[in-house]
Amino acid sequence: MDVWGEEAVAGEWGSDSWMRSQVRRWIPKARALADGGWRELVPR
Repeated sequence: MDVWGEEAVAGEWGSDSWMRSQVRRWIPKARALADGGWRELVPR
């Protein structure tokens, strides 16, 4: 899945870019969901 697209990433990605910072924030959230946190999103 492309979030921003290849062209945008080629132009924006860098060691201190907003795009890379966003991805760093998403990683712990994604890991938490993969570890079972998704269950909190499902109505009981």
